[in-house]
Amino acid sequence: MIEALNGRSNPEIPTVDVVRMMDTVLENNTISFNDGHFVQTEGTAIGSHLGMNYASTYLGAWEEEPLKRLYRKTLVYFRFVDDMWCLWTHGRDALLDFHTKGNQINPRLKLELSTQQSSSSFWTP
Repeated sequence: MIEALNGRSNPEIPTVDVVRMMDTVLENNTISFNDGHFVQTEGTAIGSHLGMNYASTYLGAWEEEPLKRLYRKTLVYFRFVDDMWCLWTHGRDALLDFHTKGNQINPRLKLELSTQQSSSSFWTP
């Protein structure tokens, strides 16, 4: 995340301050449910303006790792926030290897894999 923030084209606010502000938002997400008030302790709040930016920035950096490890590339690869889709033409074993490597990067982020004989897709939860 810090590398991505350091690569901003307009770093008017120092990265250390941006990280501090993000931590404040992420550590203070609260929700109301059934007359109770709760602090969300993991992830970003649905609807939070920070949530989409955080997910996009994190996964932009995250996806570089498995893609660097591949000796075979996807024919097509798209990501929208935390959903990924690709066309894979190198066989099931190589796809399963890619899936395994992707799941080893961060233990809290797991790829789900859905395949069909004529197509494949995968996404994060």
